[in-house]
Amino acid sequence: MRVLILLAILGAALAAPKQINRIVGGTPTTVENYPYIANMQHGLFGILWSQACGGSLLTSTSILSAAHCYYFDRPQDWRVRLGTSFSSSGGTVHTISQLVLHPQYDNPTLNNDVAIVRLSTPTVYSNTVQPISIAGTNYNVPDGTPVVTAGWGRLWFQGDFPEELQHVTVNTINHQICTERYAYLKTQPHQERTPDVTDGMLCAGILNVGGKDACSGDSGGPLVHNNVLIGVVSWGYQCADPIYPGVNARVSYFSNWIVNNASAPKQINRIVGGVPTPVENYPYIANMQVDMFGIVWVQACGGSLLTSTTILSAAHCFHINNPQQWRVRLGTSFASSGGTVHAVSRLVLHPQYHEVTLNNDVAIVRLSTPAVYSRTVQPISIAGTNYNVPDGTPVVTAGWGRLTAGGEKSEQLQHVIINVINQQICAERYDELKTDPDVEIPGVTDGMLCAGILDVGGKDACTGDSGGPVVHNNVLIGVVSWSLHTSVTGPTMRFVILLALLGSALAVPKTINRIVGGSPTTVETYPYMSNMQYGLWGIWWYQACGGSLITSTSVLSAAHCYFGDSPFEWRVRLGTSLASSGGSLHDVSQLVIHPQYSSATLRNDVAIVRLASPAQYSNSIQPVSIAGANYNLADNSNVQTIGWGALSTGGGSPEQLQHVTINVINQKVCAERYAELKTQPGFQNWPDVTEDMLCAGILDVGGKDACQGDSGGPLAHNGVLVGVVSWGFQCAHATYPGVNSRVSSNAEWIVNNA
Repeated sequence: MRVLILLAILGAALAAPKQINRIVGGTPTTVENYPYIANMQHGLFGILWSQACGGSLLTSTSILSAAHCYYFDRPQDWRVRLGTSFSSSGGTVHTISQLVLHPQYDNPTLNNDVAIVRLSTPTVYSNTVQPISIAGTNYNVPDGTPVVTAGWGRLWFQGDFPEELQHVTVNTINHQICTERYAYLKTQPHQERTPDVTDGMLCAGILNVGGKDACSGDSGGPLVHNNVLIGVVSWGYQCADPIYPGVNARVSYFSNWIVNNASAPKQINRIVGGVPTPVENYPYIANMQVDMFGIVWVQACGGSLLTSTTILSAAHCFHINNPQQWRVRLGTSFASSGGTVHAVSRLVLHPQYHEVTLNNDVAIVRLSTPAVYSRTVQPISIAGTNYNVPDGTPVVTAGWGRLTAGGEKSEQLQHVIINVINQQICAERYDELKTDPDVEIPGVTDGMLCAGILDVGGKDACTGDSGGPVVHNNVLIGVVSWSLHTSVTGPTMRFVILLALLGSALAVPKTINRIVGGSPTTVETYPYMSNMQYGLWGIWWYQACGGSLITSTSVLSAAHCYFGDSPFEWRVRLGTSLASSGGSLHDVSQLVIHPQYSSATLRNDVAIVRLASPAQYSNSIQPVSIAGANYNLADNSNVQTIGWGALSTGGGSPEQLQHVTINVINQKVCAERYAELKTQPGFQNWPDVTEDMLCAGILDVGGKDACQGDSGGPLAHNGVLVGVVSWGFQCAHATYPGVNSRVSSNAEWIVNNA
């Protein structure tokens, strides 16, 4: 995604956002002119693919692109189309084996914005598929030199994406002039977070004229001089701006790193080197399927049946954490047919699961209806705390994941026998890799178990098998979690998480909130209510969080909703009582997260969402007043919370807006309750209740609260916004009230950023 800095409009300068880039002011061209051009497509579980970034083929298996395109993503989220002039047809399509971001890439500053994308299978060279040479360390391009950029990005700022490849000639811009222009931009209201132009960047455009540039969708694409790759499209202010040229990562600055990084990967798993097997051999095996847009269900992960209503799987599988988007198929050998299908009532991720280190990568999936036991549906016993499996012991794993790295998934259940690997050897192998600054992998911890065929490879779990079982003598000893596949013949080791927890795993972790115990209402009663919708490239949108309109172009919400996201992934629906229809829709131009927000402690959990177009006030769209720094709110005061979140813990979300009246809870009492919770097993890392938080609920009674999907929504007192829905234990709990960000504590920051 090309990063753009958007300007303030209509007098209330909006702060600068990042967005993806496209070719502005160019003309159609053919791939024969740019046979190295790569169309980087982002998808969801292999169903919906959309052109999202560009890239340049360096070798038959390596593409150079921009790091910001892939930040927080996984290889299976992407694929590459080569050898065609068209965005969505022709050429050859390749899956991705690894995303190698520059180890010093920094998302806020966009320094070192380069990445190597490794293909699962080598491409075949032809007149439409050829690698490009890169600029070496001493390659010099004088100021004012004509250079070319190409891609399938938008044709104008916030415009349409073309189907046909575009190209445009621009000029290199003097580095000092470019640096000074952007330094000046940072002095303007709300532009202080504009990145600096550093030595690793190269500016290009038509200075003081504009009209030609790369833009959204062109990020990662090539900037070329005499058929030599000199830049990677990175960021800029709007697109084709006359004052502020486009900024690219300077290839010569990174040439040594690029040359050294064309090869090997972290992946989630499938059965490799196994053979087909019937479900009767593994009657506990669960096929975890995710809903794609209400149209098709796709096998995404595995799991193991523990009770008639409980399945154990991997926490990392459920980055889509809405139970309604998951179902489970049991009792069949086939991925897409047979057996019984069960809806999911609740997803319970381990409270200390960490998505970067993959520690505690376990989750409980609760079924809406109990499974009926038979010869093809049976629970499995789990390993207790003292269960010992000696090194070298044969164990088995099973699933429907890919048959080869980057290959096709299997319709028939597969299984394979592998060996338990000595923990110290496994940890040392991965510690060795971690000394390479270009390889980013988790560490092997005591909660992990290694298994594979050491120093031989060829047998393992693979993509689609995550969450599936690792079994010893019909006892579940591991949950498929993560691995690094270096090559077909090299050492292939698979990590699985040991099961030493289960009682505490059933405890509900931090979740985002919804209205429980409320009743339907209308938007005219709460005309500031904002429906924050998360989407996939403008095709599939769903209500994910709430917010409160505070100006015609600014919505106040919770930082945790948007952490790590880009503006184009969100839109806002205003002026309607219904979650999915009516009112007016607004694109988002910028997500401004409080600079002291902490995802670990949830302190300062507030964010300003800036609208790309101003809302028109009416009886159903009005801003809300916010509590000032000295706003006094007595304990037990009645307050209202509103939203479209789930109606019960893990339950369904309503179409009609809901509201509920609850009470302000004494700060000390609330802090003490959560401090006591932190003494319980599995809850040590829960947040503390701090002075910038405000507790509300029905203490010692429960039954009324906000819940999943209501995060970021309002807590109002006498029509004044006093809180932003943030976090809590379960929903509407009698002992542990809901916790909100206290608006009065953040009033100055909110006013300065709205």
